[in-house]
Amino acid sequence: MRTGYDKEWYLTKLKKLKLSEKQTDRLRAVALKRCASNEYRREDGELRRLMIRLADAEFLNQVSAIPSREKLRVEGHKKRMLQTVLNGRKDLRAQLKTKQGRET
Repeated sequence: MRTGYDKEWYLTKLKKLKLSEKQTDRLRAVALKRCASNEYRREDGELRRLMIRLADAEFLNQVSAIPSREKLRVEGHKKRMLQTVLNGRKDLRAQLKTKQGRET
């Protein structure tokens, strides 16, 4: 079975395509579901890198709002997703900082 490798390949190719809003929303939903999951999958890294291109401030807020419990992988999934997206997107980093500045 090579499904993880295949998904990884397709996610890499999706980064180069122009996607419709419906397709983008669907991929964001998949990414949120993977962040909330307690299992490891090899394609998660490629999905995080795809989200650099597709994420918006609402997506980051949704990732942050995912509940997690102690000794589960969910917190790590969330942390890696946020870190990857924010490292790749200066505009979202600035948006998040200004939003946090208004809240405090």
